[in-house]
Amino acid sequence: FVPNRAARPGTSRFAGLHNPELPARLRAWRPDAVLLYGYGWRSHLALALTWHDCPLILRGDSHDLARSGRPLHRLLRSAALRALFNRFDAFAAVGAAARRHYLAHGVPAARVHHVPH
Repeated sequence: FVPNRAARPGTSRFAGLHNPELPARLRAWRPDAVLLYGYGWRSHLALALTWHDCPLILRGDSHDLARSGRPLHRLLRSAALRALFNRFDAFAAVGAAARRHYLAHGVPAARVHHVPH
């Protein structure tokens, strides 16, 4: 287990997972791959943006089913997701909506794998 240094620990907020020791602990463990469950927390996002040691796999429930908003916001969000998704080697899509989400943000179909709940 990796200590959580968040001021207010929990998964209901972005800053609720702050695990600065995570990269070092993973390197010491020497995994063949790292599976991240989502990117909506500080620690997960930090690891995704800096990890180079072995393949990185993303599994999440994200989708674009109810996305709306101003065109500029949608464009900026999509650009940010494309940049983030480029950091991953593979994607575990839990369903058709998650698969469409990854594909819509530039992930090649060959890197998306059906991995249902």
